[in-house]
Amino acid sequence: MPDFSIDFAAKLSEVAETLNHEIDQDFESGRTILYLSRLSIEIALKSMLEQAGVPEQVIRKRSHNLHALLSDLSNCEVEIDIEPQVKAWVTATALRAITIQQDNGVITVGEIIEAEVQGASKYPTRIRYGSSVVDFSPQLVAVCSKKVVEWVKLHWHTVRTRRKTL
Repeated sequence: MPDFSIDFAAKLSEVAETLNHEIDQDFESGRTILYLSRLSIEIALKSMLEQAGVPEQVIRKRSHNLHALLSDLSNCEVEIDIEPQVKAWVTATALRAITIQQDNGVITVGEIIEAEVQGASKYPTRIRYGSSVVDFSPQLVAVCSKKVVEWVKLHWHTVRTRRKTL
């Protein structure tokens, strides 16, 4: 049985989305949505790596480091449809390029996942504790977690570690 469950990641994302639509948007609500969304992203990335064949102990060493988990996907690849009847293998870091519409344009999943590299509150501790949180809007991170889970599920059966080329 896998250690990291994509179904658990999906439930976390669903709860974050539900909270996003059903509760008042005070500070603690926003913090909760951010935390659940980033936890969903973490579990989704870990489940994808595990599905690709990355050893569990290697994945666990990453702890909660979303940047490192996303970087680890560069060692994996997924099969995509180029056109009808034509498939190709691409790096799993293609996940980074998925776009999300926002009021003032688009942003990529990669930018949201790696927000702490740009100065956002470090996940999970600086989201769980303290009197302020610096991050993208909770609504945007909730959408990101949903997109990550959808992408992982879409590529679940084709993900593998990259083949070495000579």
